[in-house]
Amino acid sequence: GTRAARSCSSTKATPASRAAYAGTMHLWDLNTGKKAGVFTCQYPEGRVVSTVAYSEKAKLAVTAGTHQHICLWNLETGQEVRKLAHSNYAQASFSPDGKRLAGIFNELLRVWDVETGKVLFGIDGVKAFCVAFSPDG
Repeated sequence: GTRAARSCSSTKATPASRAAYAGTMHLWDLNTGKKAGVFTCQYPEGRVVSTVAYSEKAKLAVTAGTHQHICLWNLETGQEVRKLAHSNYAQASFSPDGKRLAGIFNELLRVWDVETGKVLFGIDGVKAFCVAFSPDG
């Protein structure tokens, strides 16, 4: 069977997902319990989607892991919007307004503009396994 690498739900607890070792993200509607979508990541055998996050405001999801990309997904169409990075990102998180995305890997924190995909800034030497924005951004 498929083992889940990471799962999360939105702040309103409507969508929930499971990122799987098989390179897929499953999305459920928690109001109905029905599967709302499957996002398939095309990555080499053995690569892992290790984190998933949502932006309800931007209507996007993000997957990251050992597949060497942070991928943005349109939650309404299921289509990949863009790939942002070329490293094994341990974790990623959207800002509350959905305009920025932060990712952390090997003591490097990066923050991107979600709309353009451009890196806003990076900080070396950050010893952390996860990243989050404060509620006020």
